Amino acid sequence: METNKIRFRQFAYDSDHQTICQYHRDHMKINFPKDFFDEDIFLETLKREWQEEPEGMFVVQDTSSAPPRDVGFLWLNTKFSPHRKAKFGDVHYVHLIPEYRGRGVGRLLMQKADEYFGSKGVKTLRLGTAASYSASIKLYEKCGYQRTRVIFEKEL
Repeated sequence: METNKIRFRQFAYDSDHQTICQYHRDHMKINFPKDFFDEDIFLETLKREWQEEPEGMFVVQDTSSAPPRDVGFLWLNTKFSPHRKAKFGDVHYVHLIPEYRGRGVGRLLMQKADEYFGSKGVKTLRLGTAASYSASIKLYEKCGYQRTRVIFEKEL
């Protein structure tokens, strides 16, 4: 995999929302198999957050073929923490199609997040992943993230 062939383009809701919805459907099956995926709610959230911070959403493309192939999505939000009285970067969503995982492309997405939030003066970044998704955890730790919170669930 030639990572120099990976490019980021701005997400365009009208032309990209269905592809991103499919990515999210796949993501939910892998990471949260007990949760129900509601496409309408997801698309409402996607559109609202895109309208609030459109420059923070990127479609990941492999340009080694013509036309370029969409292979992932990166969704970044700038938020404010009242507890720290400071902005923070929410790495809300990182997705690559399966054949692009484990090939150095995820690190490029994380570098893009660093660049994006750095340009906004953000000093702290946050993200979450499923506890069982060891590949993501390993990537995030390699990129300098530290575990600071743990969420527990219990079925009654």
